[in-house]
Amino acid sequence: MDLKLTCASTSSHISCPHCEATFTIKRNMYQHIRKYHPEKEVHKVCNQICGLCNLKFRTMKELLDHIKSDHTDINLEYENKVFTSKTEFEHWKEMMEQNTQSSFIISSSKKAVKEGIASYYQCHRSGRSKIKESRKRNVKVAGSIKCGITCPAYIKVLEKVDQIEVECQSVHVGHKTEVGKLPLSKTEKTHLANLMKHGVPPTKVLSEIQKDYTPSKRLCITNSQDLRNIRRDFGIDKDVMLDKNDFVSVDITVRKLQAEPGNPVLIYKQINEELLQYPGICKSDFLLGIMNSAQLKMLEHHSNCIMIDSTHGTNQYGLNLTSVLVNDNNFEGFPVAILYSSKLTTETFAAFFSCIKERLPNLKTTVFMSDDAPAYYNAWCCVFGEADHHLLCSWHVQRAWFKNLNSKVRDPERRGKIKSELLKILKEVDILTFERLSDACISDYLLHDETRAFGEYLTTYMQRKKQWAYCYRTYLGINTNMKVERWHRQLKYEEAGGTVIKRLDKSLHLVLTAVGKKLMGQIISVERPKLTSRIKEIRNKHEMSKFMADYELYEIKPKQAWIVSRSQKGLIHTNNVYFEKHCNCNIRCHECDICIHQFVCSCIDYSVRFQICKHIHYVCSVCDIDSATNVCSEEDDLVIDVSQNDERIEEHYAITQEMRRKEHSDFEKEKEEWHAEFQFLTSQANTEDKKQKVREFLKTLRASFATSEKLPPIPSSSECVSEPVNKFIKHQRRAMGPQFLFMDDNAPPHRTVTVEELLESEDIEHMDWSARSLDLTPVKHVRNLLGRPVGARNLSPVTIPKLRLVLQEERAAVSQQLINNHISSMHK
Repeated sequence: MDLKLTCASTSSHISCPHCEATFTIKRNMYQHIRKYHPEKEVHKVCNQICGLCNLKFRTMKELLDHIKSDHTDINLEYENKVFTSKTEFEHWKEMMEQNTQSSFIISSSKKAVKEGIASYYQCHRSGRSKIKESRKRNVKVAGSIKCGITCPAYIKVLEKVDQIEVECQSVHVGHKTEVGKLPLSKTEKTHLANLMKHGVPPTKVLSEIQKDYTPSKRLCITNSQDLRNIRRDFGIDKDVMLDKNDFVSVDITVRKLQAEPGNPVLIYKQINEELLQYPGICKSDFLLGIMNSAQLKMLEHHSNCIMIDSTHGTNQYGLNLTSVLVNDNNFEGFPVAILYSSKLTTETFAAFFSCIKERLPNLKTTVFMSDDAPAYYNAWCCVFGEADHHLLCSWHVQRAWFKNLNSKVRDPERRGKIKSELLKILKEVDILTFERLSDACISDYLLHDETRAFGEYLTTYMQRKKQWAYCYRTYLGINTNMKVERWHRQLKYEEAGGTVIKRLDKSLHLVLTAVGKKLMGQIISVERPKLTSRIKEIRNKHEMSKFMADYELYEIKPKQAWIVSRSQKGLIHTNNVYFEKHCNCNIRCHECDICIHQFVCSCIDYSVRFQICKHIHYVCSVCDIDSATNVCSEEDDLVIDVSQNDERIEEHYAITQEMRRKEHSDFEKEKEEWHAEFQFLTSQANTEDKKQKVREFLKTLRASFATSEKLPPIPSSSECVSEPVNKFIKHQRRAMGPQFLFMDDNAPPHRTVTVEELLESEDIEHMDWSARSLDLTPVKHVRNLLGRPVGARNLSPVTIPKLRLVLQEERAAVSQQLINNHISSMHK
């Protein structure tokens, strides 16, 4: 009678078909049949499939014999090697895989044999793919790496005390050589991981390795997914991804930040939590605001101009990232606060601004720049009051105009004419001229049916002309919100490498890293002034002033005021230049020896874009600048602004303290992590049962600290139960074969539920042992037989691998007669 070997049954009573014996699992029954009914054959499953004829075999040896005898055109190549170290073997294996464009993976765990420790490697494409029924992802487009048959290529390794013996069959059968289905080698993965650990962006890594493209090299076709897998396997992001659950990881990070000196967390609200002090915030909203002490100091000293805008695409949950920026000493945008929020509402920003006001109560601003969304300014007015000037970004204004124009005016030629008229109205710096042009254009649009709808829209928009017209923002030093856009572009493309940021904890880490770079840039710019975009533009204007031969210069007030005029197409264009004041700021033209505040011009480049225009350069090149700047009174002489220097010293100190704060010792960081984690756990103790557990834990911890120097730590009961005492029993069972019988001394740790479940899952037959038995288990005799000679050695083994090999040697030296004598001495 043939019986097929199947999975272990869950039935509690399984009877032998040939006798009355019963078993709890089928595998014990099959072992019983082999031992007591050898004439009854048990059918074996044949998993070794020939890739040439699809015949199935029970073992690899049978498959190799079949290929030799039936497929004589295949020449199997065997090779024997001897290595002195594992490193030497791994190097040979990697070089062999590269030369043959193959890969070998270990097929089973290492087994202890008489000669040493044996391990078996097979071709990585050998076998069939096992797709789980619970699999959620789709099957790969390229299909499985497994080819569905058994490849005869293998490597058999035998580790001895002083050498490693290798037997290799390197001929692959049944599949093609496909570089795309090879894994990266260990050396290649380590190299790529080191690059990313040192901060090389993934896009840069890919571009470098793809320069030397070779069709036979797996490294050359590495993609972004490979790099993400390497980051995961090498734990490059372990300091960022503190938990598999994204929001748990963010919560741990936030609590760490809250435990830091200065607490950079402005506001933090998780989903399904309530903020009673802000009733306008819904329970389903998410809020996370960040501003450290250095950012607070920058906001305090540079609050004359506030820029704010939001962006998306920084996480997979649709949370918006809102950034608040100010102009630093170089007139570049500096982020002073950030906010992650699920909504862009007045209530959301009012809560955010209120938290800023708690840290900076007297904050006032001259200019508030935002896009066309009213939520930003409405929230600012509710918290800080109205600013002197509320400006809309001119780029957003143009986008809104042109979008509305395209939907209301169908004629392309008419649309082009209106666009040029709109730009002329927008960029007019004289108020009277602006009023005249706008009234004329709107009247014309309202007269025609085709443009009447757009004329009505523009009439409504003119009610907010002081927010967008150039003539109402002259000499305010700002025109667009591009500094915020540049900051968001830095986050997405420089820090994130142009890839979509899915996890929120990674997005938060990128933002904090970018803020740290900005802070460091402030310190560097003091010691080593950099070439900013504004300085570049000043130099371009200086070069343009050299080609102004057709311009005329009239001095209106000696050494104080000039008119620069030019005649073009019958029209005379004039610009007024005035000497304003002495200044010693960094934004200057070194060739003219003037700064950006020293002269004022009526042209759009200076009055709106805040640049040293070509007209000022032209005046400095024609006039004697030294005499022009020395006619001032004694009160106007060049004086170093002490208050400004004090502010820079305070900023430098705040930034330095913020950077030093991150340089805690590893132990201090670990203690902070303990504190944050314990604070999180205690916050979850919202029931009496949980509170009691916290009290018991604290009591146990105090007692442990009090006796830590006297007693070794005692494992908890859960730790004792979670892992079987003999965790290597599975490997021992494989080494002994199907006749393996497990016997123990009936100790409580050997009879736990975990041990019983393990034995049942591995189909291990457990010998019954009566309680309080007087018989000594044979394992104790074996322990004595091996322990005495090992202890008598001159050089005792100091590592586990050496101890394993020594025990194997002593076990081989034990005679069978000695073992039989011990067995015969036992009570029957």
